[in-house]
Amino acid sequence: MPRDDRRRRSPKKIAEQLNAEGVPGPRGGAWGASTIHGNRLRGTGILNNELYVGKQVWNRLSYAKDPTTGKRVSRMNPEGEWEVTEIPELRIVEGELWQAVRSRQGALVSAGTSVPVWDRRRPKFLFSGLMRCACCGGGFAKVSRDAFGCSQAGNKGCAICTNMATLKRVDLESRVLNALEHHLMDPGLVEEFCRDYAAGRNRLQAASLAGRSALERELARARADHDKLVDAIVAGVPAEQVKDRMIVLDARRKDLEAELAETTAPSPLRYHPAMVVTYRERVGALIRGLGDAEGMEAWKRRRTPCADWSSGSF
Repeated sequence: MPRDDRRRRSPKKIAEQLNAEGVPGPRGGAWGASTIHGNRLRGTGILNNELYVGKQVWNRLSYAKDPTTGKRVSRMNPEGEWEVTEIPELRIVEGELWQAVRSRQGALVSAGTSVPVWDRRRPKFLFSGLMRCACCGGGFAKVSRDAFGCSQAGNKGCAICTNMATLKRVDLESRVLNALEHHLMDPGLVEEFCRDYAAGRNRLQAASLAGRSALERELARARADHDKLVDAIVAGVPAEQVKDRMIVLDARRKDLEAELAETTAPSPLRYHPAMVVTYRERVGALIRGLGDAEGMEAWKRRRTPCADWSSGSF
């Protein structure tokens, strides 16, 4: 390929060609555009790897678990906390070339905005993160202003996935919400679901009750064994011979009593006609709430429509 053509290729096109040629990525997988351009501030991606100029940077990021999602998230540490070590023997790129690339990369912005291309935050929609490509199993995400497509095919090329089909966001959301409204709300199906739900909850409660019964039996044995040791002492057995065993049994008795105190015996959940009404009302509210972004986020944070049924609040 002519040199001028190579200079005009985007990270996406470079990734596609590397995948087509069977060149493994840095971690052995496929190449993506982000593998090359990465994030300029976080030092990720081929273009931002300072090892290429003989520098090793530690403590750039810190990690914590998001209490809402349970996922690990990274945060940038202040630059003053970074630990930079010079390793000149690892340098494979000259400093002048490195700085030229950094300057050009920092000047690139998304079309029609002032947002850097390496720090774009795409808006989330109703089914963002919930779709998968039927061909490769990869994510199905926004590929244009109003359409979704396979992320693997779009970012890594046809060598990874050949599914170039797209689906308009409006069509997708209307199909799913229409199915919720007209199929999930069928009276017969709703009643069947409510009966199965009650039966399932009762099976879980029966299993919990079986575990409680086992604790109660063990507690009864611990008390009986402790009483036998007391009787043995009364009968003349030296207390020193049974003291350690009594201490163990007494500690176990206290643990079992505390564990049983924290668990209450469940009461059976009975099917009630009001469950059908509650189900229809909540699913209807869900469909209405999913029609706008604010309602969508609110419903993601809330419980499932049937969360309160176990307590009988119909």
